[in-house]
Amino acid sequence: MKHSGQHLTYSNYFSGVFQLHLMDSDGSADHLFTNIDESYASAWSSNAPYVVFRAKQSNGPSRIFLQNLDGTIQYPLPTEIPEGYDNDWSPDGQWIAFTSADSHRGIATVRIDGTNLRQLTKMGTAAEGNNWYPTWSPNGQRLAFSSDRGGKSGIYIMNADGTDVHCIACGPNNSESPTWQP
Repeated sequence: MKHSGQHLTYSNYFSGVFQLHLMDSDGSADHLFTNIDESYASAWSSNAPYVVFRAKQSNGPSRIFLQNLDGTIQYPLPTEIPEGYDNDWSPDGQWIAFTSADSHRGIATVRIDGTNLRQLTKMGTAAEGNNWYPTWSPNGQRLAFSSDRGGKSGIYIMNADGTDVHCIACGPNNSESPTWQP
């Protein structure tokens, strides 16, 4: 089910924190979208009325949350990841790829119901470096991401299960933030 683009989410900096707001695309009906202390960096599912976003409760780490349009469903994904951000929806709307972090960064995926968490790249090993900005291919079979495993940041591609990792843009300059053509 495709949605009409009738709503927008955005981060509003108010009283020293970012909070996620929802409004109609004509600017009306602007209101606070979450009841979480700090929320930002949202992405809409292309085929369901869900928004995934980064949020912090109290003094805890940033986590990835999922919420439906009317706010009746809201939960963190998943709680065993120390911190999560840079989230991207799979084309079928059933998976979220994200950057997982403790003192280093790696790429992980999880189903939208919080099950089947998969750490696809190891976090901070010398061979794998730090990895961030995952993005799904239009067919959902591969992920592109940034990594500093070669000493400078480059663009890598891997299968959605974490196999067959290879660099496609690893030169003398830093390269990051890949996006796929739809």
